[in-house]
Amino acid sequence: MNKLIRWFNIVDSNNNRFLTEIGAYVNGVMLDIGCGYKQEALKEKVRSYIGLEYPPARKVNERLSHTDADIFGDALYLPFKNGAFDSVIALSLLEHLRSPQRAAEESYRVLKKGGVFCLTVPFLQKLHTQPYDFFRFTIYGIRHIVESAGFTIVKTSNGGGMWKVFGARLAGYLYSDILGLGYGPDDRSVKPKIYLLPVLFPLIFIIVLLSRILDKLHYVPKDSLGYCLVCRK
Repeated sequence: MNKLIRWFNIVDSNNNRFLTEIGAYVNGVMLDIGCGYKQEALKEKVRSYIGLEYPPARKVNERLSHTDADIFGDALYLPFKNGAFDSVIALSLLEHLRSPQRAAEESYRVLKKGGVFCLTVPFLQKLHTQPYDFFRFTIYGIRHIVESAGFTIVKTSNGGGMWKVFGARLAGYLYSDILGLGYGPDDRSVKPKIYLLPVLFPLIFIIVLLSRILDKLHYVPKDSLGYCLVCRK
């Protein structure tokens, strides 16, 4: 059932693919900045998994009424000594920070030499967790940020091309703005209309299916939902 839900949510399925790629690189003692619920797929990949969340995160995002955080702190001023971690991850985090550059520099500081920094960022995605949604990143912009912090980029992955962007936005519009469903209050602009599901569910299915097929047949990388980067100190 979870796989079917992920298939319908193009953004979420991309994130799941990114997690698989990240799992091939993380090791040792890992810090997850903005962990929310820790990533089950990565727990077996590392020796120790430390989750950090911003102190008022529960007030910012209702999905964090429960969090797996081990410690509360600020991504711009990490409460750890230099070289404390073998791996650092920041998944869909930098767009919510007022200074992504500072966060990258702090991640570099707390990593051991040779350690890995793995991150995902959005590009052509709608606003979320408002009003704490400050940035979108081109591949050149996020490359500049991590390289300016001192990292060497090992790998970059694209979250799908133009057709996936189109499918995700149109299916998301029908799901959130017409049906009134979504992840939280900031993702719902109307009252839920469950009675429309029999009509809109088949349409959403067709949109997602066509966008996935077209993305494979005619991949347009200049448009992307987002990116995943693996970097090394």
